[in-house]
Amino acid sequence: MEDKKAELEKLMQEIDLKDYKKIEEISIEIEEITSKIEQDTMRWIELTDF
Repeated sequence: MEDKKAELEKLMQEIDLKDYKKIEEISIEIEEITSKIEQDTMRWIELTDF
């Protein structure tokens, strides 16, 4: 019974780690997209500044 419990706890930790890594990857993608939007916005402002 103790082995099953330890195995379950290990599995739960692995799942948490995978979720964390996925969230981290998505956060990096969001930062990249946000940066691109900011650059595009600044360029647009420069181009339309009469």
